[in-house]
Amino acid sequence: MAHRLAAAAPLLLLVGVLYARCSGNDKAPFVVIGVLALTAVLALALLLRALMEGSLHAWRSAALAALPLLYAAVAIALARQGWVDLMSFLGFR
Repeated sequence: MAHRLAAAAPLLLLVGVLYARCSGNDKAPFVVIGVLALTAVLALALLLRALMEGSLHAWRSAALAALPLLYAAVAIALARQGWVDLMSFLGFR
């Protein structure tokens, strides 16, 4: 069950970015920020589960849930170097 829940995190980010890109709504970027916040909570919960359980399956679930956060961190790092436009990379524009 936790693995299915963890697999939903990257899909939610994809849906949020697509919604922010395709909708003309100026408040759509808050959907992406909200998805990243919910993903952080999910990743933290699965990380705590992995620490308590210690099984490889639990660690895989935690890593899978953290993928959207890693994506956002890479996007921010590349934007700070000036290589990509963060607003476009996360679907804000």
